[in-house]
Amino acid sequence: MNRNILLFRSAAAILCLATVPLDMTPSSGLNRLVAERRSLLLSSILALESLWLVHVIHDMLLPLAATWRQFPMACIVWLVIVLLDQCAPLDLSVTLHRQCYAVNMDYMTYCSSGTVRVGHWDRCMLLLSILGSVVAASLVSRHRVSANMAPKRPSAIFPPRAPSTLTASPTTRPMVVIDAIMCGIVPLRWHGTQYLFDLKVWLWLRVDELETTDKPSPILPFSAPTLPTQTTQPNWDWPSLLGMRSVQRLLGLLGIVYTGITLWSNTTYLNVLETALANDYGWAGFNATGMHAFLANTFNRQLLTSTDASIALHGPAFGDPLQSYNSSATSVAWYPTVARRYLFNASAPLHELVAGLRAMHPCQMPWMFTQYCWLDLDRTWEMASTSQRQARCAALSQHNGARYLETSLRNLQDWTVWRSCWGTSFDIGIGNDLAASVPGRLWLQHP
Repeated sequence: MNRNILLFRSAAAILCLATVPLDMTPSSGLNRLVAERRSLLLSSILALESLWLVHVIHDMLLPLAATWRQFPMACIVWLVIVLLDQCAPLDLSVTLHRQCYAVNMDYMTYCSSGTVRVGHWDRCMLLLSILGSVVAASLVSRHRVSANMAPKRPSAIFPPRAPSTLTASPTTRPMVVIDAIMCGIVPLRWHGTQYLFDLKVWLWLRVDELETTDKPSPILPFSAPTLPTQTTQPNWDWPSLLGMRSVQRLLGLLGIVYTGITLWSNTTYLNVLETALANDYGWAGFNATGMHAFLANTFNRQLLTSTDASIALHGPAFGDPLQSYNSSATSVAWYPTVARRYLFNASAPLHELVAGLRAMHPCQMPWMFTQYCWLDLDRTWEMASTSQRQARCAALSQHNGARYLETSLRNLQDWTVWRSCWGTSFDIGIGNDLAASVPGRLWLQHP
């Protein structure tokens, strides 16, 4: 799993630890919210998940910290978080303040009785401070460790975390296939030649061309340990040998168990996120007949009174008791007067109108119903249907840009497309008359 998912897991665990666990309990025919104490197992799991933040940050700071030596401190921090969640649980915060307002008295009255606070930002900041102390302690301890005690990075092709499992000298411990694959390097053999395929950079490397000197090499050689040329009678210490083999088998078994648990936890976590990842919004339960229809109806109702209001979807004031959204057939109520009211809204920003004209298909421009008064902005050619209307235009509409046909023509998205739709009609009604005069031809040729 990449760092983004690990950071998301840590953030989710921190938010859960900073949130009061609630349960609904029936009492006298009513349901009550009750704050419950988290179990020790759940607190331990959430505290363990929150430590992913420490591992990701330390992995990013490995070039500065050189090595990871704070595993015991991470365990202590985990214990502190568990004790903090168990010994100092969070409480609900309730604020009672009844407020009511009405859109239309005959339609609906909205009331808010109070606020229930289940999350605590101070606990969230405290958890982040505790986790950040591990990273700070790791950086401080780096200055106390001698340079010759810190393991050197064996190769440039290995990730920074490789020194924790690989030795700097290839002669003391031969690199095994499992180490290579875990570092993103696949050893292959082709026609007697051994190759390394680096999955991180998608590069083929030949083992026999790599340096094997004592100087720092960009690549750690793949070589088996050199066998002695002379054989001697070994002095077997059977109890020690059996104990070493038992420890190795136990460590191998623990490694397999750890790998299995890690894969199982990752799979389980993805199963939990399956409903949220079912759509592009990351919204669990979002569908076309449920939440989509509810959002459309809510926005359409709010557009009747405002265009820039803040909507809290979880607020009871925005509920819709007129329709059930858990069925397979829902309807969206659309109010046809909204578009007309916005069209005649004098407070509409001018830049939005211009942007709308330039984004509109050119062939749709003549369908905008307007009683034009003039063709050009200089008011040279009049377009009113009667002399009385033209007189009213001169008295009332000289500063109204919608009364000039030129304002729409100058903001067309594509003049060629517009000519293909309305070029003949424009020439018959306006263009031919303009072409008969010098000022008209100059206006037509003006870009």
